[in-house]
Amino acid sequence: MVKKNLYKPIEVEYKLVEECPLTKSNYTFFQILYVISGEGFAIINDHKTTYRPGNLLLFVPNDHHTLDVPKPSEFLLIKFNRNYLNTTKTPENINSLIHYAPDLQGCILQNEDDKLMVKNICSLIVSELKNGTYNHNEPIVMHFLNALIFITTRSIITNQHVLLTQNSEVRIQKIISYVQKHIHFPQKIKAEIISEKFGLSKNYLSHYFKNQTGETISRFIMQHRLKLIEHRLIFSDIRVNEIVDEFGFADESHLNKFFKKYKGVSLTEFRKKQNKLA
Repeated sequence: MVKKNLYKPIEVEYKLVEECPLTKSNYTFFQILYVISGEGFAIINDHKTTYRPGNLLLFVPNDHHTLDVPKPSEFLLIKFNRNYLNTTKTPENINSLIHYAPDLQGCILQNEDDKLMVKNICSLIVSELKNGTYNHNEPIVMHFLNALIFITTRSIITNQHVLLTQNSEVRIQKIISYVQKHIHFPQKIKAEIISEKFGLSKNYLSHYFKNQTGETISRFIMQHRLKLIEHRLIFSDIRVNEIVDEFGFADESHLNKFFKKYKGVSLTEFRKKQNKLA
C-alpha cells in the first residue's frame, strides 16, 4: 500500500491516461476527480463502481482507491487538504463533507443543473491548464475551484437529505442539520435543548430519532464529534488544548477520557500511531 501526501493546500492536474498507472494507494487529502472522456472503473475501499464522461467522484482521506482504465481516459483532478477547506469559511459544510463523504459510492452529481455547471467549470479549468495560462489567471481559476468544491459539498448534503426523505420526515432532517451546525457547542446539543427546540419530549426524541435513523441521537452526536476529532488529529497540527476549546470540553482530561472510551487510546497515542503509518 502506497501512502501519498499533499504538500500544498491545493493542486490541480489534467491527465490523459492510456492505462491505469496507479497501484492501490492511501491518500491523506481530499480529491475530486472529474471524468472528461473515457469509461472504466474506480475501486474505492474494495467497492468497484463505473465511471463515464461527466461523472464527478470524491476520494476522502484514508480512502484506498485505484482506477481500472480499459481505454484512454481524460481526467481533471483537484487535490486539496483541510487547510484549504478552512479558508472557505464554511465549517458546517466541511463537517458534512467529513461525516458523509466516506459513505458515498460513484458519481455524486444527481442534479442536471449541477452536472452542466460542473462541466462548464471543469472545461474552463482544463482550458487554462492546456493553454499554459493557469498561473497568469490563478485568481480567476481559484474562484472556479472554490465553486467546484462548493457544488461537491452541496451535492453530498443534498444526496443525504434525499436518502433521509425516502425514509423519514422533514423534522429529522432539521434535527440532524441542527446537530451538525452546533456540534462545537455541547450545551446546544443536549437532548433537553433539542427536544424543546423541535417540540418533542426528551424521551420521545430518543425513540423518534432511533426510529427514523436506526441509531440513538446520543450515539449520532458521539460518532460525529469523534469523527471530527479524529480528522483534526490526523490531518492537522492543531494542539490538543485547541481541540478542547473547539469542541467545548472542560479540559484535556475530559477530552482524553471521552476519546479513550471509544478509541482505546489517548489522543497523543492515536496521533503518534497515525504519524507512523504516514
